[in-house]
Amino acid sequence: MWTNRAACNFIGGKLTHHRRKVCKTGKPHSWKRVTRCVQGPVLSSKGLNYKTGTAFSRSDFKNKKLGKKHYETISGLKLTKCYKFQAFDHKKDYMSDIKGIAFNSPTEPLHIVFKPVKGLSGTKKSISLTTVDNKNVLTMVGPLMKFMPIKTADKATSSFWVGQGLMHKGVSLMPVTKKGFFLRHEKVEDKKAGHKLRIVKFDRSAAYRGAATWFPVETKCK
Repeated sequence: MWTNRAACNFIGGKLTHHRRKVCKTGKPHSWKRVTRCVQGPVLSSKGLNYKTGTAFSRSDFKNKKLGKKHYETISGLKLTKCYKFQAFDHKKDYMSDIKGIAFNSPTEPLHIVFKPVKGLSGTKKSISLTTVDNKNVLTMVGPLMKFMPIKTADKATSSFWVGQGLMHKGVSLMPVTKKGFFLRHEKVEDKKAGHKLRIVKFDRSAAYRGAATWFPVETKCK
């Protein structure tokens, strides 16, 4: 710190001057915290979807202009749209609801369309699979997977994380209550119905990875 010229010369220093900017009034600059609400081009040149917290894409703007609905997407699944879930290793089999029990069936032609919605447990980035009529939801009940009434189903065991399929294609479903376990079909127990679905611990085998991989096929809700 500068004291006087004699002290500066004694320690071999040198006097220098720095420019200091001040306001028109002669006072130094001061900072003030300001909160602004920004939207559209101000933010990202695409805009922010305040419902989902993510940026709008060009297709969103196109759909909005055409009057089409915007769908929130989790791991490629559009929430509230309808899908058939085709088994990776059984091309003719689809996830099915047969009298309330979840199967991977080649014979059930009707109850094979399901609707992904936000996870009932409220877990971030999770989904639940409901029937088209929004009455039942896929739920883990003991060793089996069942379609239980939404009003009475356990919310935690009805919620799943969706990720890339274990065969590096399609998707795989992991329950939020059991990390390291996946929804997969088992061996045929009922020749008419097909394979029952269960939550089983991952064992890294090719057979397991194939049985736990599903191809979601978007279809009409009916």
